[in-house]
Amino acid sequence: MTNANPSILRNAFVFVLGYVTLMIPTYVLPWLGSNSAVFNAVGVAVGHGLTPQWWAHAWCLVMLILMTWLRGSLINKKYLPVFPFLATVFDLTPGLSMIPFIPTVLHVAAVILGVQVGVQQPIVDSEATSKEFGSTSSKAGVLAGLMTLAAIIGSVLFMSTTKKSMSEFAGQKSGMPIKALPAKLTSPLPVITPTSAKIAVATLASTEDHDMAPTPHIGKAVHSVSNKVKRKHAQKKALISDKNAAKDVGEFRYININE
Repeated sequence: MTNANPSILRNAFVFVLGYVTLMIPTYVLPWLGSNSAVFNAVGVAVGHGLTPQWWAHAWCLVMLILMTWLRGSLINKKYLPVFPFLATVFDLTPGLSMIPFIPTVLHVAAVILGVQVGVQQPIVDSEATSKEFGSTSSKAGVLAGLMTLAAIIGSVLFMSTTKKSMSEFAGQKSGMPIKALPAKLTSPLPVITPTSAKIAVATLASTEDHDMAPTPHIGKAVHSVSNKVKRKHAQKKALISDKNAAKDVGEFRYININE
């Protein structure tokens, strides 16, 4: 079992393939806001925590550190994890993440130094080396498990709190949260009784009568207008009667002269 543990990372091709596989997401996740100081600061400020993109980015970088730790213990280069650790600092630290190419240079240096095995630093397959690697691999496995658990919990917490906040916001936008709606009305709707209906009809009738009753000013105006019409009509009749009388007199005189 002890000889089987170092056999995986003993192959340089396996180390390079694993390192590149974990390194590629660190270049894709920033496009999704993994190392955005604004997104993560707002998430922490409102109580949601760090974004799932940040947790995935951090998980990949921690796995790179652990991988170089195991590889460095095999080829007697215990300083090898320093390169992915510095790449992690420059990737996830606000301000430093704006500096280009430094994480790339550090990753390339880790791959090159991890592949090269000098003559003075051969891979020794001895019992002491196996025991040392077994202890290192156990520690690395524990750290990997803790980091994976932290990433899962952090991502689930962010998604659950975000979903809850969005549902509360949607409820407030609709006018009243769903939780605040009463299950049953405390009092029944008002019902109009027949007595109330009679009182309402009598009030409406009295209001209409009051509205239709003429005011004193309107009555005086109508009375004066009717008097003027009557006077004009009487004057017109008097004029007509005078004209008729004059006509009769004229005809009578005409008849007397001819006689």
